[in-house]
Amino acid sequence: MLEYYGCSDRFDEVCQWYDGYHFGNTRIFNPWSVISYISDHCEPKAFWQSTGSNDFIAEIISSSTPQLKEELYTLLNGEAITYYIDTGVVYPQIQNNPYLIYSFLLMSGYLCVSKVYPQYDVNRMCDVAIPNKETACIFKEIMTMMSKNCESF
Repeated sequence: MLEYYGCSDRFDEVCQWYDGYHFGNTRIFNPWSVISYISDHCEPKAFWQSTGSNDFIAEIISSSTPQLKEELYTLLNGEAITYYIDTGVVYPQIQNNPYLIYSFLLMSGYLCVSKVYPQYDVNRMCDVAIPNKETACIFKEIMTMMSKNCESF
């Protein structure tokens, strides 16, 4: 796609901003954001952010424990954290157990799995991380609620 639009020299930038997702063994980019990037003259931004509200995530984070907030900062620093992922998590459960936010964030694309620890049930113990600069920018905005400038990240 980048080659078609004469932007193949921007591949590394697109990888940093919009890559990091996997479906099985297939690596994928955020398609909405890549299309928006090209449409916006190849200016990297958190395009995904404009597709919906992050208020729910901000609400959970604001009422979370200091440990959960510290773990989110760990993610923002480019590190992974290990959590038991519940693939059947629903909203009322998150309100009662804020740590289920990691399952929700993974299922909704805000996090990606960087390592799976094999078990014999549907749910898994996984290392999760922020997949790219776009989602890091969204996390940073949620965490600071002050600035949309992600260039320093």
